[in-house]
Amino acid sequence: MERFFCIAADPAAESAAAHWCAKQGFALIPHNVRVEAQTDGVLIALDRLSPDRVARALQTVPQSATSAITLGLSLGQTAFDPAMIARFDALADLNDPPSLIRARLQAARRRRALDAEIAARAQSFLRFGTTFHQPDIQQNPSTALFFGPPSPEFLRASHRLQSFGVQITAALTAGNAMDLLHGQHFDAIAIGLGPEPQGALQFIAQVRRNRAAFDIPIVAIDVERSDLLQEALARGVNDALVTRDPATIARLMAAVERYRHTKSRRRALAQNRPAAVMDLASGAFSRDFARAHLDALLRQGMPVHVLIVQFSAENDPNGACVDYALPQIASIAHQLVRAEDLLFRAGRDAFGVVTSSGPAAVTEIEERMLGIVSVTAFDRPDGARAGQIFARTLSLSAADLDSLMIQVTEWLRPAIF
Repeated sequence: MERFFCIAADPAAESAAAHWCAKQGFALIPHNVRVEAQTDGVLIALDRLSPDRVARALQTVPQSATSAITLGLSLGQTAFDPAMIARFDALADLNDPPSLIRARLQAARRRRALDAEIAARAQSFLRFGTTFHQPDIQQNPSTALFFGPPSPEFLRASHRLQSFGVQITAALTAGNAMDLLHGQHFDAIAIGLGPEPQGALQFIAQVRRNRAAFDIPIVAIDVERSDLLQEALARGVNDALVTRDPATIARLMAAVERYRHTKSRRRALAQNRPAAVMDLASGAFSRDFARAHLDALLRQGMPVHVLIVQFSAENDPNGACVDYALPQIASIAHQLVRAEDLLFRAGRDAFGVVTSSGPAAVTEIEERMLGIVSVTAFDRPDGARAGQIFARTLSLSAADLDSLMIQVTEWLRPAIF
């Protein structure tokens, strides 16, 4: 169960926030309770709180919650102040469905993990005598693709975005929209599902299957049916907004800026791979660097999780088949980890993944790794009689670096470099 530290204007607002948290399956920690354990987030009930009071309240957050995400909650008595939106990692309305809240929180955690990863890698690079080159800030105008029937509300939203300097491109059909995605760069996609939503839903699924466009934020506009919203979220929509909300444009702009922020950091993580910190045989980071990186993340107070994957084959006592297939194995591992995760060579026949995105991220990587390895025909040396290569995994939650490394070493025995 996720635990949120609560900040509210008064007991009535705190009680309403607690009721909302119970419906979402969250535990609420009252503002006047001293917190020592790690919390998952800071929930601020915005009703009757001015921007100055929000800023002052955030200064009172306990140290255990400073690395957690901040969630702004409207209890229905006030609209979001557009000037306050950038202060929060995620926003929620009282009547938002749980699936939408989970999507927003998941995206917020990935952004927070990405920022932590940038800071930790910069520290770790220094320990190895090299420099981490920080992300470049994009200066070109923001761009958005609008896809859907040209309703008055949809057109009004696009025109308001243009007034903020966002370059808008419109598409009326899924085929036209995909052609535009292949030929141009976009920072966000806004979709109107309309009375016949199947074409839009298929387009969403196509975008999520397209590697080049996979991470672009998709925002559904004016979805009135809860079942349609559920399906859109399942297909890959990141958020849902309504054009009558005065804060909608500010929230769309925030989605664009967050995507640009995220993309620049992922690009920096992909480009910063100096030989001093790498295992050159596999293209993964070295085990020594992974240890230093774990230490840096733990010092930040981030919730760190480690996945170890060890490969072996039947009738291959010397590991020759696994050694021969190492380039294929490394290629699979690189494709399955995200930019904010650190892939390292854990042993002669093993790789590890360090992530601060939570246990769900580890489970996802583990399931995908085992599934792909089980159906892959690996290259083999001439005359080899070994059977199919398979993998076993170890998932750990790191609180202490030394004990974690001992567990990894013992589990991998007798594997050697």
